[in-house]
Amino acid sequence: MSKKIEEIDKNFADVQLSEKDSVYYDCLNAPFMVHGLYEPQKTKKYMRLPEKFLTNPALNEGVKQLMYNSAGGRIRFVTNSPYVEVVVRLSQTFIFRHMTIAGTAGADVYAAPAENRTGSIYVGSVIPENDVDKTREYRGKLSFENEQLREITVNLPLYSSVSDVLIGLKKGAELKAPAPYRTEKPVVYYGSSITQGGCASRPGNCYSARLSRLLDCDHINLGFSGSARGEQTMAEYIASLDMSAFVLDYDYNALTLEELETTHHSFYRTVREKNSCLPIIMISAPHPHVVSDAKFEVGRSIELSRAIIMKSYLKGIDAGDKNLYFIDGNGFFTGEDSDDCTVDNVHPTDLGFLYMARAIYALLRKLI
Repeated sequence: MSKKIEEIDKNFADVQLSEKDSVYYDCLNAPFMVHGLYEPQKTKKYMRLPEKFLTNPALNEGVKQLMYNSAGGRIRFVTNSPYVEVVVRLSQTFIFRHMTIAGTAGADVYAAPAENRTGSIYVGSVIPENDVDKTREYRGKLSFENEQLREITVNLPLYSSVSDVLIGLKKGAELKAPAPYRTEKPVVYYGSSITQGGCASRPGNCYSARLSRLLDCDHINLGFSGSARGEQTMAEYIASLDMSAFVLDYDYNALTLEELETTHHSFYRTVREKNSCLPIIMISAPHPHVVSDAKFEVGRSIELSRAIIMKSYLKGIDAGDKNLYFIDGNGFFTGEDSDDCTVDNVHPTDLGFLYMARAIYALLRKLI
C-alpha cells in the first residue's frame, strides 16, 4: 500500500492546533479591521460590491458571481499572542488546473513589529485540502518566537467566497486595532483575471497586494476574471469611491476590439468627471502575444488593444488632463527570464506579478 505524502515528508503534515488554549474572535467585529471589501462590518459579509448590483441588468453575470470572491480583502489587527490560528469558512471556490489552491482558496499571513509596519514579512499560509468542495472549513496555526506586539495582516482568498473568518489567540493575549495605513484612501484597481490575482501562488503575491505593502496604502481589488467589460454601471460606481488613485487595467475581457474602443475612454471620462484631481493610470495588457481563444477575435493582437488604450490616453491628454498616466504592459516582462513570467502566456506567475508591481510602483509612489 502506498504511503501518504505526510507520512513520507512530515513537513506536509497538518499543523496541530491548540484550541483548548485559544480564544476565537469573529473578524467582522472590532478591533479587527477588514479592508478592500464593501462595508463588511455593516453588511456582515465578505463581498466586493454592494448587493444591489445583483439585480442590475446593466452588469454582466460574471461580475455578479465574482463580486463575492474576496480578492484584495485583508484582515488586520495587533496582538502579542505567541501564535495566530486562522479559521476560514468558504461558501464557494474555484479550482483551476493552472493556479494553486493556496491562491484560489487559501489565505496568507504577514507580520510586522507593531511600531513598524513597513517591516512586514510573509510568515505562512493557511491552505485547504485539495478537495475543497468537501472541506468548506479549513484552519492553520502560525507560531512566533516571542510575545512582542505584532501587526498581523491576513490576505483572503483570490478566487473564493468567504462566509466567516475566525482568529484564535492565546487566552489572555493583548488584542487591539492596527494603526491606519500611511495612505488611508485606497488605490482602486479595475481589470481582468490578472487584476483579480490569477495566477498568483498565494494572495499576497498578486500585484495589487504587493503594491499595498510597498506603499503602505489601502487598496480595493475590482478585478473580475473574464468579466471586466467596462460597463458604465461599474464606471459610475468606481467614480463614487473616495480613493487616492485609480488604475484602469482592463482590455483582455472586451469581447471585440470595437467593444474595447467603445467602452475604454468613456469609462475613464466617467471616473474623471467626478474626480477632477485624481491620478488615473491606464495600463495595457502585459506580454506581447496573440490571443486566439474562441471568445476573442481570431488572431487578435495585444498590440491592437494597446493602440486603443494609447488612443484613449492621448485623447485625455489632448483634452488637458494633467493627472492621467499610461504604463505600457509590453514592458513588464523583459530580460532573459521574461518567459518565466506567465503560466500560460497570459496569467502572471509570482515573478510576473513582482515585475508588474515594481513597474507600477515606480510611478504610483510619486502620485500618492
